[in-house]
Amino acid sequence: MKKLFYWIFLFLALSACKEEDYIWDFENYSVEIEVRDAESGVNLLDPEVEGNILDQEIVLIYKREKYPMASWGDESRANISPFRGLLWGFPHFYGSDPERGYCLTVGPFDTGYVVNVPFTIDWGDGTKTEFVVTSDVKNASSKNPTIIRALTVNGLPIGCEEGRNWLVILTR
Repeated sequence: MKKLFYWIFLFLALSACKEEDYIWDFENYSVEIEVRDAESGVNLLDPEVEGNILDQEIVLIYKREKYPMASWGDESRANISPFRGLLWGFPHFYGSDPERGYCLTVGPFDTGYVVNVPFTIDWGDGTKTEFVVTSDVKNASSKNPTIIRALTVNGLPIGCEEGRNWLVILTR
C-alpha cells in the first residue's frame, strides 16, 4: 500500500512540473478617425467649424449591421467592453490624445477574435471608406503570446503604435 501511495505522490509531483498555461487579459483596440478638410486642414467633425459634416447621415456597416453615428455617453473605463459601433466625440479609450479634438471611434475590437474583418463607413454623401481590421493573438496560452494587429483603409496599410488605438486621418 505504501508503494502505491509513493507512486501516486511521485506521479502528481512530476506532472505538476510541466509548463503551465497562461491566461492573459489583452487590451481591446478601436479605430479613431479624424476627418479634415483637404484645403484648410480644419476638423470636419467639429460642430464649431463651418461646413462640418455632422448633418450628413454617417453610418458604419459592420457584420451586415448598420450603426448610425452616435455621441459618446457615460462610458466605462473597464477593459472588458462590448463593440459600441460608430461614436462621435472626443476619444475616450486608453492611449487616446484628448488634445486632438473630435473624431469618430469604431470599436473596440475584441483582441484574439478579429481576423481580416471588413467594415465600411458610408459618409451619407454617396462616398464610402472601406476598412479591414485584424486584432488577433497567436500562442495565447503561452508565456510569450504574439499580438497581431493590422488595419487597411481602402486597401492601404495603416501603422499603429503599440498599446494605442489606430489613428486614421482622412481628408475630404
